[in-house]
Amino acid sequence: MGAMSWRESVLALLVLFALALWIPGGSYIDPTLAAFVVLSLMLILMSLVAIYFLSHYMFASLTAHTTAMLPMMLAAGPAIPGLSAATLAMGLALTTGIMGVLTPYATGAALPYYNRGYLTPAQFWRLGAIFGLIFIEALPGVGIPLLAR
Repeated sequence: MGAMSWRESVLALLVLFALALWIPGGSYIDPTLAAFVVLSLMLILMSLVAIYFLSHYMFASLTAHTTAMLPMMLAAGPAIPGLSAATLAMGLALTTGIMGVLTPYATGAALPYYNRGYLTPAQFWRLGAIFGLIFIEALPGVGIPLLAR
């Protein structure tokens, strides 16, 4: 077994916090609200990465998006207690690599498919949304465990 890691300690504190909100706070705090608060604390990393990923729709290119958003996200992350800056940076970097499928103007590789008519604009946006969701859903199951090595 060994000593508890930092992640295990944070998870244990969140579980104790959830119990403290549920048991003694039952008459003051709705149990659903308590569960939502604790769950949101556990999902902060995923939320930051998802916001970074989906905000690409507001930018004209990956370069513009990365230049504007990555420093802001990397500055906001360490301010959250228990959030590893290295894990956040790797999560953001991994999404930067996969968000080229989202829009027809995201990367140079997407332009020939879009401009030559292989895909209509509606098909490109629809497939970008489908594959973007597949990639962002696969990231926690595939990408994040690779970071733990």
